[in-house]
Amino acid sequence: MDNVLGYGILFGRSTNWGKLAVLYGAFQYYDYWDNKTFELGAIGFGGGLITKYPISKTINLYTNLHIAAIPLAGNSTRFGPDTSQVRDYTYNDGIEAKFETSINFGSLVSASVSYNYYILHTFVGPPGTNYVGILRPRINVQIYKNLSLGFEHFQYYDDRYLNNFSPIFSVRTEQKIYLTYFFEDPQRKGRYN
Repeated sequence: MDNVLGYGILFGRSTNWGKLAVLYGAFQYYDYWDNKTFELGAIGFGGGLITKYPISKTINLYTNLHIAAIPLAGNSTRFGPDTSQVRDYTYNDGIEAKFETSINFGSLVSASVSYNYYILHTFVGPPGTNYVGILRPRINVQIYKNLSLGFEHFQYYDDRYLNNFSPIFSVRTEQKIYLTYFFEDPQRKGRYN
């Protein structure tokens, strides 16, 4: 498993501004990324805005924007072996920002792009500041009923400014092709369109 992302609303409010449906409030975030450039796990608390705009009866535009403080994160180091015998990560605090927008053409095609950005200050480990960015465009195409074929491209950025070492800059790309299956409750079919 290379990434797990989740958030939940602590408190907030829904409203409509014309055709635009808006949910805003305070959220808790959990992010986990594990790739060949870095490993990062973070818990954050902050504010967010989620919108839905119906362009037509079958086309919807969704947008999410979140900014949060990170009281605790673990970020991999460039020092030491990658084993469970040795702690190969630092403890950090910092901030994170997330942006995602997607457009759904009915249930046939969905295209989206997301960007996550983290600024992490190390308080246990080699002192310094890490700047981590993840850009992820993707597309899903329905191939049969609730089964879809997807493609996503990841662009990872990891800039480390350590106080006692030279800066380290890493950029890496990764592509994935995947299948998704949407489990739908037949008794609620059509209620969420």
